[in-house]
Formats: sequence, C-alpha cells, structure tokens
Amino acid sequence: QEIKGSFLATFIIEAPLDWLKFEMADFLIFLAREYEFDGYLINIEYPVSNPSLFKDWLTYLTNSIHTQLSNSLIVLYDAITDSG
Repeated sequence: QEIKGSFLATFIIEAPLDWLKFEMADFLIFLAREYEFDGYLINIEYPVSNPSLFKDWLTYLTNSIHTQLSNSLIVLYDAITDSG
C-alpha cells in the first residue's frame, strides 16, 4: 500500500546561528536522502543576529534539496524579521 503525504524532519535551533554553515545544509540533505524523508521543518528558537546570512543559508538548503530530491519541501516555522 502506498502512503501519500510528506514526511518532514524537524530541525530546531536553540542557539546562536554562527555555527550554521553550508556544510550543515549538505548534511541535512544527506540525512533526508539516507532516511527517505521529504524535507525539513526549520524551527528557529533563538534571535537571529544576521538575518541575511540565515536567508542565504536557507536559500542554499532549499535550492540544493530541490535539486537532489524531487518533491522535497522546506518549511520555516518562526517569525524572523529583517532585523532578526
């Protein structure tokens, strides 16, 4: 029986984002491929000190996962503004 729907892993960040590198995005994509889930719910529980850097990281993650996994999904769950 085929199961319909998306299976997302949750990536919760509860610390400063200065450690968040593109390599982490690549690792998240590896995990999604390896464990056959469709993407991530990204939940930021800490003030973002550099919103443009986070936006670049999120864009990289989204574009890269879409390239490697068709029908993948990235959902951002939070209220981040231009000022963090």
